[in-house]
Amino acid sequence: MKTKQSDIHENALTGYARRSGRGFALRAVISAAVFFPILLMPFLFFYGEAAAKEKRYILDITDIKTVGFPDIDLRLYFRNEDGESENSLSADNFVLNENRVQQNISVSRITQTVSIAVIVDSSLAAGLYGNAAKQLIDEASGYLESLDKMAVFTFSPEMCAADFYSDRKHLGAAADQALDYSRTPDDLLLYASGKLADQLGQKHIIYVTASPFFINEAVMEQIRALDEESRPSLNFLKLKKTDDIIDSDFFGSSASSAAISTGGVYREADLKDAAAGMGAIMGVIKSNYKLDYLSSQPYSNGRKRTIDISASFRDTLTTKEIEYSVDFNMAELNFGMGDNPVFYQEIDPEMLEKGSELGLTLSASVKFVNNKAVSPEATAIIGFGAFRVNGKPEELCHYILSLDNLFNLTAAKYRFSGTLADDYLRYPSRHIDAREKIEIQYKDRQFFTSAPANAFVKKAGIYWSPFFREGKFNQWTRVFISFMPDKLVFDGTLRYAIYLAGRSADGVDRDVAFDGVQLQYGFGPTVFTENKTIYLGPEDVQKPMVQPLNPRIEYQMK
Repeated sequence: MKTKQSDIHENALTGYARRSGRGFALRAVISAAVFFPILLMPFLFFYGEAAAKEKRYILDITDIKTVGFPDIDLRLYFRNEDGESENSLSADNFVLNENRVQQNISVSRITQTVSIAVIVDSSLAAGLYGNAAKQLIDEASGYLESLDKMAVFTFSPEMCAADFYSDRKHLGAAADQALDYSRTPDDLLLYASGKLADQLGQKHIIYVTASPFFINEAVMEQIRALDEESRPSLNFLKLKKTDDIIDSDFFGSSASSAAISTGGVYREADLKDAAAGMGAIMGVIKSNYKLDYLSSQPYSNGRKRTIDISASFRDTLTTKEIEYSVDFNMAELNFGMGDNPVFYQEIDPEMLEKGSELGLTLSASVKFVNNKAVSPEATAIIGFGAFRVNGKPEELCHYILSLDNLFNLTAAKYRFSGTLADDYLRYPSRHIDAREKIEIQYKDRQFFTSAPANAFVKKAGIYWSPFFREGKFNQWTRVFISFMPDKLVFDGTLRYAIYLAGRSADGVDRDVAFDGVQLQYGFGPTVFTENKTIYLGPEDVQKPMVQPLNPRIEYQMK
């Protein structure tokens, strides 16, 4: 019987499948084994490439030195997630911002072999306080790489409990040595520094203790007298225990000074965080980059500054943040009041960030001591304004309220001329803006008034008064001025302050008292509120108060 070619193909395939089901399956598997690797090869390649790009890196800011402010010196430790240092970065890989302002930085690499002597004090040896010593040793040895070596010294008869190794397995049992109570910290420090002299690279001693001890200056002199190649840095780690009886502040001060004198550091950590404390010191020792910059804000009001560093490496961005602060280093503010005292409080510019939008109100309580209110005798001044970094208000605007002992009030905007540098508040009428002035006469019994909507000085007045019953004009009176300030500047080039002063009208000494000074957002005084009050005080208005800049102290009306 003749068949069609198509029939032969169809029947043959069907019959083969029926007769050799296993053979079909086997061939299918073999074919898949050949075909799928070819199909998957591009995907495997791309996956591997993506995995390389996604490798994580770790950036630590291990130390910051501000003693040369505005020169800032940072140490960075940049490594991959396997703990291997990455030493090929340059300045182009780093971006640093201080208070959100990018800084010009210089970067140098610190790539070197290290040899480390860890001294475990008798306060931690022989298993005291659990396994803290073992944890410390294990943490430190985890930072070793390449030619780095570490040895462990304890208060044992031999002192060297584990000689210099790169492998942590040779170091782990070093903390189990028996104690020899005849040993002293001096013995260990001198012995360890001697052993380090024969090792390669930069040399470091890490002295770990849970108990304060006396640091012998004679021993420190011997260590500092070693030649540069042999001289180690001396680092101290003080572990704090919950049952500490002796105050360790003195030890911390002396240990910190000793460490700094050799290029080392002093760190403290709770006993339960011993490994983290050791890691902090090892990070400093293993730092592989030094970064320097000159702060673009060289004048400090004592507020903390935030440094943000980002490192871009192999398509990965790694960031870190740290804060630092330096002491108030600005010139005293100049008010041109001669010998008359001026009490003032500098305000952190960032506390005023909504001032240009919401406006500001300054209020205070005033008392003219022994006042008879018969004739003009004294004037109380409360004001807010901007100053140059040098402390002078030249060509800058101030908003000042003046109240005399007859309770006549003037609230106005002032612009101080640089040509009259010594007369800012002594003769304020020379600097007043006549278009921005509110005057209230007490005899008119109008205690509150507002200016036109387009004025900078918005409102002013006496909003609390005892009405001076029985002729007692020496009682507390509360006054305020509301205003829209000139454009506020937050880049550190201008300073802001509120201030209080008194001026005699007849050349006779007069006493003017102030209390409950409040600066707040909005056009109109209120009681203290969290969302409006910028400053309420004073705690001590006789000197600039650096911290806190916004104290939470309720004002009690008097």
